[in-house]
Amino acid sequence: MKKLLFVIALLSLNVFASQNPQIRVCRISQGTFEVFDIGTDEIGHCYFGDASIDTLSLMEIRFEDIKTQAVEALEFGDRGCVYKVVEGVNNVRSRQICLYRDGSSIELETLKKGPNHIDNRRLMSILKPL
Repeated sequence: MKKLLFVIALLSLNVFASQNPQIRVCRISQGTFEVFDIGTDEIGHCYFGDASIDTLSLMEIRFEDIKTQAVEALEFGDRGCVYKVVEGVNNVRSRQICLYRDGSSIELETLKKGPNHIDNRRLMSILKPL
């Protein structure tokens, strides 16, 4: 019975993941999806190695060819957050996340490393127009 419940729970999780566009775009882009609690809200981030950006920015660039403020800040080489830095936590890690007025966000460490850092190469290739 326990095995059956486990299988049902696993299948339910896979169905949810395939129906959630944020998780789906992250997986299609070969990233790892994580959710961070920022106190007043939860935000989804997609990790490409050590680099991460919010999944809404990823969706905007992949489907609409629209660059959010987080994407533009990384591309232009901004090394600091111009709006607001918050602590994002989940059951795996705690990170400093830069929030922008348009609702986009990027991990502060990703931003500080800049667009040409080796840790950001995969992310930068994903952010290029199709």
